Amino acid sequence: MIEKNFGWWPRDSVVDARLTHAEPLPTHADSVAAVRNDPRAYGDFYYPPLVEVGRITGETKAPPQVPAVIYPLPVTHRISATESWMDEEYLNFAIVLMGLVDGMRLIPEGWVHFYKAPIAPGKLCDLFCDAREIAEVIYEAANWWQQSTREVRRAMFGAIHWFCFSGLYQHEFEEFAAKYIVLDTLDWIHRKLTGERPGAHATRAFKLAKVYDLQVPAWAVVQKKTCRLAEIRNALIHEGQFGGEPIGLANLPETSLTLEFGHFLIRLIIAILGVKCLYIKSPTNTRSRHGIDLLQRNLT
Repeated sequence: MIEKNFGWWPRDSVVDARLTHAEPLPTHADSVAAVRNDPRAYGDFYYPPLVEVGRITGETKAPPQVPAVIYPLPVTHRISATESWMDEEYLNFAIVLMGLVDGMRLIPEGWVHFYKAPIAPGKLCDLFCDAREIAEVIYEAANWWQQSTREVRRAMFGAIHWFCFSGLYQHEFEEFAAKYIVLDTLDWIHRKLTGERPGAHATRAFKLAKVYDLQVPAWAVVQKKTCRLAEIRNALIHEGQFGGEPIGLANLPETSLTLEFGHFLIRLIIAILGVKCLYIKSPTNTRSRHGIDLLQRNLT
């Protein structure tokens, strides 16, 4: 058996996915309270602690305090796996996947946070799962993991990890760029799994939506050999523009497009992992949270 601590996660329930088991540590209640009662916790987020800038030789002013570049949060849970093929990379994958479906950024012990960190579920996605549904997702994903090559596994871990990271940026252009990296990674995974040749950026989201039975968002519809998503990406990458202006001077006129893009990506991740559920067919252009609505339950 292999095991690892992780967190920070306020859930106090056990996630029993048969081959994989996650449970709160004995220190769970104290660790949760320590973060929630910390002055840097506000609303549903924990903000980076303030640290003193390193002193400059000859400078007489007192150094200012600035947000820490990296910081830890206490671990709250332990995950264990029983199968011989389950290694540390698999545990890391299961940890970030639990975070994904619960709308939080969960990380293994020894890893760090960079920007703000969610301290309540549902902050990074529009999906709602209870502990048993999270367990079902982990169980199905374990089957996918076992059947995949190491390069595909690592790419999926990267896509999930980066998705959870992307929602913590301060600026929309940063979040959009990060989420487009996730889309590119998922397209690469799809091509590795199917043998398809690379296609144009203009058709990427539309193709993946059709293949995995997702609703096609308006910004992914291809017209005159392009789509709105590709237009935004091309202007950002090739021209240094976002929202029709140089980077940092404007946001997208479609105020919810980046949010919808994230909703699309989490559905795509779950679909590629082979989790059969109605959630992947739900619309991305709402601000409501959706249940996963699993179509089968393999756990007893």
